[in-house]
Amino acid sequence: MEKHFLGESERDSMLLQVKNISCSYDDHEVVREVDFTVVRGERVCLLGPSGCGKTTILRAIAGLHNPFHGEIRINNKVVFGEERLVPIQKRRVGMVFQDHALFPHLSVQENVAAGLWAMGVRERGRVAGEFMEMMGIDDLSNRFPHELSGGQQQRVALARALAPRPLLLLMDEPFSSLDLDMRFRMSQEISDLLKTHDITCVMVTHDQQDAFVMGDKIGVISDGRLLQWGEPHNVYHQPACRLVADFIGDGAFIDGVVRQAGKLSNRFVELNLTDKDDLEPGDNVDILVRPEDVIHDDSSAIKARVLRRSYKGAEILYTLALNSETTILASLSSHSYFSVGDEIGIRFQFNHVVVFKK
Repeated sequence: MEKHFLGESERDSMLLQVKNISCSYDDHEVVREVDFTVVRGERVCLLGPSGCGKTTILRAIAGLHNPFHGEIRINNKVVFGEERLVPIQKRRVGMVFQDHALFPHLSVQENVAAGLWAMGVRERGRVAGEFMEMMGIDDLSNRFPHELSGGQQQRVALARALAPRPLLLLMDEPFSSLDLDMRFRMSQEISDLLKTHDITCVMVTHDQQDAFVMGDKIGVISDGRLLQWGEPHNVYHQPACRLVADFIGDGAFIDGVVRQAGKLSNRFVELNLTDKDDLEPGDNVDILVRPEDVIHDDSSAIKARVLRRSYKGAEILYTLALNSETTILASLSSHSYFSVGDEIGIRFQFNHVVVFKK
């Protein structure tokens, strides 16, 4: 199969433009003025907790839900707007649902060919065979869904969504039904496959690991609003607001005070600020401490008591008490093995200083 999924005439400019859409159910607004664009060949993830509105955004793109405000363009054509509504079957989108939604009475090959009804029988078989081979399930063609593992069902659902060659692939929590090991393996494999075939994809998930593995870009959604849009590295190390910092990754906050322009400190650490023009001397701030910012150092004057220990193989995640009011997390090598109640020396090593004014 050709590496590029789309023809040359379909390979320019933005593929998806979501312009200030707002959505509601029963007069309850669940999506509020969400705006983003997806470049052709890009894989993006909408990340947020359950009920935040991310699946509604996906359904609006697919044509399964109509916003009450805004505009959606696919391949530079308006599919939803004030005077235009293109039905789902004409939007050229493929969708992978959370529960796979396979037809139980159809074989794997028949499931994959289900969206190819406009083709002749021979052509349907040929195209379905191509996509089964692409997903590594061509040896399962005569099996039925109940005879497949969760990972195999996932591959069938993806092959079925891709077989009609959609402009855009939409995935709704595609790995949620898989166990942890299979989930990680499948997300990596599918990410590699989408990149290899230059397939544009929008995925929604509540799982940060899925988003970081799959996404060229991540959009963090909370209470129906898009709080931040950017590359995974920037979203993690430069959260736009306290809500994003709380949701993305592990971490804790310690108090700090801006002492002079460009510097802040507390009883544990003194830091330089380079890009916080809105802070003035005397401002009280919260300093974000990630587990990797904490270093074990027996010679340090800073002491912390071990409250909790979570063994993760090569690393151990410790919950540490700096005092009766302040706890932090530390990700240390498994060679640094401490018991609950132990007092250890630590120091801080910040590669990215993230602060929020109180």
